[in-house]
Amino acid sequence: FASWKFPATIFLLAIFSLIFRLLLNNSDWKERSLLKWFIVASVGLRLLAIFAYFPIATYMGWTASWNTLDIPAYEVPVLFGDGADAILYSRAKATFWRGFWIPTSDLFEVFNPERSFVGIHGDVRHLLPQTIIFFLFGVEPVAARVLSAMLAVLSALLAFTILRDNFGKQAAWIGISLISFWPTLLIWSLDALKEPYY
Repeated sequence: FASWKFPATIFLLAIFSLIFRLLLNNSDWKERSLLKWFIVASVGLRLLAIFAYFPIATYMGWTASWNTLDIPAYEVPVLFGDGADAILYSRAKATFWRGFWIPTSDLFEVFNPERSFVGIHGDVRHLLPQTIIFFLFGVEPVAARVLSAMLAVLSALLAFTILRDNFGKQAAWIGISLISFWPTLLIWSLDALKEPYY
């Protein structure tokens, strides 16, 4: 059922599981065991929050949609307005890539630097990965949120590796703890925002 309903999410979880496993192989066995449980806790907390909050938000009607596109409206559950805008922007771009005709006036509204998401939020190249996922698998807002969460955990793991090699294990554990569980970074990683990428 999950692979039928959430194919992009299952794909992302499989890819990031492989990446995490490869990165863990660079550690000795004692550190690897502790790091594995740390990653499981970090990923688990994020996935639990994503799979608990967004269905509730949908049920409660905490959704947003763009009404300017000449394609059927798509309601996205909202945690942060920027995250919903990012998903709708990626959806519009993926729809355009798939060859659906979108009127020039609607495209101008989406890509107009003075009025659109692009101009308000600056550079949007960080949305390319989720746009590609929407293009390949169809629009799946959960996948965009899972992608952000997995990138946040991956960044913490990479920071751990860099800090351990340059400053020792104590600095590495402090770094991974701060990046994984700092409240704002944790909450921002639950939505399709630019912070996990940066």
